[in-house]
Amino acid sequence: MSGCARDLLAAPASMWKTPETRGSLQLTGKLVLGVLLALLPVLVLLALGWRADANELRHETFRGMRGAADAASILADEYLAEARKSADLLATHAAVRSLSPLQIEPLLDEVLNGDPNLHAIAVVDEDGRPIASTSDDLLPARGSEVGELLVDAVELANRGEGLVSGAAFSRGRGLPLVVASAPIRQGDRTVGAVLVGYDLGTLASRLQRLPLPDDAELFLIDPAGRLAFRCDTVHVLAGDAAVDVSKLAATSRALGGERILVAEEFAVADAVGLQQRPVALALVPTPTWRWVVGVVRPTASALAPIERRELDRLVLMVALSLVAMGGAALVGLHIVRPIRQLAVQLEAFGRGDLQVRSDLHTGDELESLAGTFNSMAGRLQQVLGTLEAQNAELQAIAVASRAVVRELELGGVARVIVEQTGAVLRPDFVVLWLADGRRRELVLLDHAGLDEGEIADVAVVSFDTQVAAARAAREKRLLVLEDPAALPPLRPLPRLQSGICLPLLLRDELVGEIVVGSASPRQFGPLEVRLLTALGDIFSAAVENARLHDRVRQTLRLRDEFIAAAAHELRTPATALKAWVQILARDPRDDRDRKILERLHFVAERAARLARELVAVHGLTAEQRPLECRPVELHELVRAAEQAVRAFGSEATVHFTSEGAVEIEADAESLALALGALLENAARNQGGKGAIAVEIRDRGGFASVRIQDAGPAIPAGRLPHLFEPLFEPWPSGSPHYVGRIGLGLHLASIVAASHGGRIDATSGAGGTTLELLLPARRGSGVAPLPAGGAGAPAPDVWNPRARGLPLGT
Repeated sequence: MSGCARDLLAAPASMWKTPETRGSLQLTGKLVLGVLLALLPVLVLLALGWRADANELRHETFRGMRGAADAASILADEYLAEARKSADLLATHAAVRSLSPLQIEPLLDEVLNGDPNLHAIAVVDEDGRPIASTSDDLLPARGSEVGELLVDAVELANRGEGLVSGAAFSRGRGLPLVVASAPIRQGDRTVGAVLVGYDLGTLASRLQRLPLPDDAELFLIDPAGRLAFRCDTVHVLAGDAAVDVSKLAATSRALGGERILVAEEFAVADAVGLQQRPVALALVPTPTWRWVVGVVRPTASALAPIERRELDRLVLMVALSLVAMGGAALVGLHIVRPIRQLAVQLEAFGRGDLQVRSDLHTGDELESLAGTFNSMAGRLQQVLGTLEAQNAELQAIAVASRAVVRELELGGVARVIVEQTGAVLRPDFVVLWLADGRRRELVLLDHAGLDEGEIADVAVVSFDTQVAAARAAREKRLLVLEDPAALPPLRPLPRLQSGICLPLLLRDELVGEIVVGSASPRQFGPLEVRLLTALGDIFSAAVENARLHDRVRQTLRLRDEFIAAAAHELRTPATALKAWVQILARDPRDDRDRKILERLHFVAERAARLARELVAVHGLTAEQRPLECRPVELHELVRAAEQAVRAFGSEATVHFTSEGAVEIEADAESLALALGALLENAARNQGGKGAIAVEIRDRGGFASVRIQDAGPAIPAGRLPHLFEPLFEPWPSGSPHYVGRIGLGLHLASIVAASHGGRIDATSGAGGTTLELLLPARRGSGVAPLPAGGAGAPAPDVWNPRARGLPLGT
C-alpha cells in the first residue's frame, strides 16, 4: 500500500479496535447494564411503594398503641370519677352532715359493704380531727402519705372544694390507694370532709382486660409523676422508694396534657423496668384528673413483622434483577459472538489489509452490516487507488509550481514540467514546444524519450502541416489521439500510436504545446488529461513570468541609462552657469545686477544639487558605487550639513540636543547627503526661517538623529508617500503648496536602507519629525521600535520598512 493509503487509514484504525484493546466495557456487559438501567425505574418505584407501605404499617402500629392508651385513659378517668362521686354522695348524706359518730358509722359500714371498690372511708371535722372511719388506713397515725392527703383535703374542704389524689400507699394493708374527698356543708358553712380510698388494684384489673399485644406493657402515672403500677405489678412505694418519672422528657410533656407517641424511647423503658430497649411509647393523659396512661412495646418486636416483610420484598427484588441480568447476559453472548468476529475483521481492515471481507450469515441486521462493510471495503479500494493517482498529480503540480516560483528562465521550468509529466503519466515520450506566432511554428524547448533522429525531426513544426500537433496549435484545442487511423499521425514520430496534444494558452494566446505519447495503443483517462492541463497552465504562467521579467529588466536598464545621462547633461550646463555667474559677480554694476546674479547663482546651485542627487541615486540603486564605511561622528556630519543648507540660502537655525559624542560606521559622503536633505526639508517646511530641533542619541546598538521642524502638518493621506521620488507633500491649491519637487527625501531613504537603517516620519500640529535610525556597527541592523518610535506623538506614523515597502527603490 502507498503512503497516501496508509495516511488515510491511520486515523480510522483506532476506531476498529475491539473493546478488550480499548479497556472499555464489553458489549455483553453493556447489554446487562442496559437491562439493569431499564429495570432501575421499575425497581425504584417498587421500592418507593414498599417503603410507603412500610411507613404506613409503622404508623398503623403506633396508632394502635395510642388507641389502647386512649381506651385505658378513659377507663382510668371513669374509675377516678367513680371515687369522687362516692365521696360527694356521702358528703351530702344527712347522717354525715350531722357529724354524729353514731349515725355515721352504720352508714359507712353499709356503703363499704355495698361497693367492692371501696377500701376505706373516713369523716373528719373542719380541723381534721377524725369523727368516724371504717379503718385506720385514711388516718394520719396509720399512714404517713395519707396524713398529707388529709391536710390537703381539709384545706380544700374549707374552700368548698373536693380532691382526687395521686397514688397513696396504705401501710395497714400494704395496698395502693387513690383518695377522693368532698366537703361536708351545713348551709353555707363547711364543717368537715369525707375521704374515700379506692383500691388501685381494681383499676389495674380492669386495664389488664384491654386487648393488647403479648409483648405490650401498660402502666399508670399519678399527677405527681409517680409510677402507680405496671400491669399487675404495684410500684407505688412510700417515701424515697417511690418511682418518680416526672423528670423524664416524655412523661413531663404528658403530665402537661400532651399526647405522646415515640418510636424509640430509652429513659421510660429504664424507669418502667423493661429489659428490651428501645421501646415504642404511647402516653395519653386522662381527660379530667391529670393521671397519665402509658403503653410500651419493644420497638424491635413491634416492627419485626414490617421488617420481615421488607426483607422478603428486597430478596424478591434482588432475585428478579439477577434473573433479568442473567437472561441479558445469555442474549448478549449470543449477539456478541458474530459482532466480535466482525470487529476482528474490521481491525484487520484498519491495519491496512484491504482484502479482508466478512462472511457472516446470521439472517439479521448483522448480516446486512457485514454486506455493507464488504461493499464499503471494495469502494474504498477504488477510492484509494484514485487518491494515490490524485496525490501523485498534486505532487507533480506542486513541484512544477515551486519551479515557476524559483525559476525565472523558461528552460528550468520546462525541464521540471517534462520530468513530472513523465513520472506521473509514464508515457513513452514527452515533447514541449514554444510557440512562435510571428513565424507560425512550434520550436522545441524540451523533451524526454526521443532519440537524436527524432529530436531533429521535431525541432521545428510548422502550423501549416497536417500533423496532430500542428492541428491542435491551429485550432487551439485539446486533441486526444487513441486511434491512429482517426487523426493524422504525428509524422515526424512514426512510433506514436496514441497520445494527447495540449495547446498552451494564455489569455487565448498560444504560447506553446505539450505532447505526451505512447508507442502502443493506450487510453488516457480524465485524471491524466486534467494533470496535463494543470501542468500546461503552470507552463503558460511561467512564459508570462519570463516575459514580464525581461520587460522589467529592460525598463530598469533604460531608467538607469536615462538617470545617468540626465545627471551628466544637467551637471555640465549647471557648472558652466555657476562659473559665469561667479565671474560676473566680481564686478556688478549696481544693486539690481547683484540681486540678479545672486538669483542666478541660487538657480545654478539648485540645478547642480539636483544633478548630484541624481548621480547619488543612480549610484546607490544601480550599486555602481560601493559604500566606503568608516567610523564617523554624527555631530560633525550634522554640522557640515547645516553649513551646506545655510550656503544654499536658508536662514533657519539649528538647535542641537545631544547626550554626548555618537560614533557609527557609515559612508560619510552619502550620509552627509542624506542629513543635508533632511535639514533642507525641515527648513523648506517652515519657510526657510525659524529654529530646527535636532536631537542625537545613542539608543543601545543604533544611533538616532531626530529632526523636527515647526511647519504645518502634512496631510495623513500623503504621509505614506513622503519618501517617493519627486513628491510634493502638500497638494496643489493648498496654502502650503510650494511646487518645488526634488529627490532629497528619496535619496535619504535609500542611504538609510543601504546602511541597514530606516527613517520614521510623524506629522501633527507641532510640525513634522523625521527620525533617522542607523546601526552603530555595520551589518547589525536596527531593532524594530514600538509604534510611533521613541517619544513620537500620537499622529500617524509612516515607516517604510514596517509597511512592507521596499527601501531604496
